[in-house]
Amino acid sequence: MVEQWTFNPSAESSILSGPTKNLPPPQALVARVCASARDVSHILSRSRPFAQFWMPERPYRAVLITGFEKPDQGLAVRADQSGHGATPLRMESRMSDIDEAIHTYLLAIEIEGKSPRTIASYANSLQDFRRVGRRLGHPASPREYTVAHVYEFLGALRERGAAPGYQHRRHREVKTCFSWLKRMDMVDENVFARVPLVRRPMVIRPPFSPEQITALLQTLDRSRLTGCRNEALLLFLLDTGVRASELIGINLDDVDWNERRVLIRHGKGAKERVVGISERTSDALRTYVDAFRSPAPGRLFLTSKGEAMRGAGTLEVLLRKIGERAGVPKVYPHRFRHTFATWAIESGAREIDVQLLLGHSDLTMTQHYARTYTSEQAVRAHGELSPVRRLAG
Repeated sequence: MVEQWTFNPSAESSILSGPTKNLPPPQALVARVCASARDVSHILSRSRPFAQFWMPERPYRAVLITGFEKPDQGLAVRADQSGHGATPLRMESRMSDIDEAIHTYLLAIEIEGKSPRTIASYANSLQDFRRVGRRLGHPASPREYTVAHVYEFLGALRERGAAPGYQHRRHREVKTCFSWLKRMDMVDENVFARVPLVRRPMVIRPPFSPEQITALLQTLDRSRLTGCRNEALLLFLLDTGVRASELIGINLDDVDWNERRVLIRHGKGAKERVVGISERTSDALRTYVDAFRSPAPGRLFLTSKGEAMRGAGTLEVLLRKIGERAGVPKVYPHRFRHTFATWAIESGAREIDVQLLLGHSDLTMTQHYARTYTSEQAVRAHGELSPVRRLAG
C-alpha cells in the first residue's frame, strides 16, 4: 500500500500533512533529499525526534523532508507501508531559513549524543516557538530576531495561560538553540540570552516518610513473582535514587553481587556511573532472581510475562497501583529519587557525594533537594524558636 505526504510550510499545526495510520508504529520513515531530487535515501527509526517536531500530534509517524535541489524549492515524497521505495513526487515551497536552522540544530544535538527524550523536549519547544512566530509574523531569518520578538513570544505563552514552569522551559530551550546558532555564526547574537528567564515558583515536594515506604512494602506478597519483584524494585529505587529510564535499562550482568554495586549504563547524557546497594536490597534482588527471574541474561526487572519493561510509563503505572493499594498518594519514580537525596543529606552525606550518586552534572539540582531537608529542619526547630512560647500565660 502506498501512502503520500505533502510538504506544507504555511500550515499552522504541522509542516507535513497526509495519512499516517498505516505506518507501523512507533517507526517513522525519515526521507532525506540530498543534492538532487532524484537522490533520495531513507532510514527507519524508532525514536527520531524530527518526526515529532514536524508532526507533534502524530509522534513518530511522519515523513521528514530535509535538503533541497534549489534554494526556493522543497520536495514531497512517497513511500510504501514498510518504508521502502521513497520517491520524489513534486516540488513545493521551501522551508524558511529559521526552520532549516532549527532542523540542523536538532540533527546536531542528536549527533552530539543527546537522549531521544531530551531532543523531543527541545523539538517541541522549538515547534511551539515557530507556531507562535508564524502567527505573530516574526522574521523568517534567525538573524532578524530582536529582544522585542523574544518578549512577544513569551507574552503569547502567558496570554494563553501557560504556567511559569512551562514558560521557563520554552524560553530556556529556545535560548539554547540560539546559543548554538551563534556558535555556528548563523546569528550575530543570542537575543534570548538578553532576556531573563521566567521565574518559576519554589515548590517544595515532600519525600516519602519511613512509614509510607513501610506501607508500600507491606502490600506486597513476596511469595508471588510480582510481589517479590516489586519489593526488590522499591528497595532499589529508594537505595539508589536512579531515574526511571535508568532502572528499566539495567541488565542482570550489570549487578556486582560481591561488591553490592550496580553499573548504570543508560544514564542521562549517555554518562555511565556506579551506584551502591545495601545488604537488604541485594538480598531482595537475589531472592527475586533465584526464585522467579532465572539467571538468563537481559534486563534485570521483567514484567510478569518475562519481558523487558517497554518504557518509564510501565514503571509509573506499576508504582501508582502499589500506592493505591497501600493508601499512599503520589507514588511515582522521581519521588523515590527525591527521597533518596533528602534522606542521604539528612544522614550527613555531602552534597558532592549525592550529586555523583544521582548522576547530576552539577550541584544545582542536588541543592534543590537539599532545600527540602533544610525546610523540614526549620519546621522541626520551630517548637523551640516559636515567639508565642515566650508569652506569659
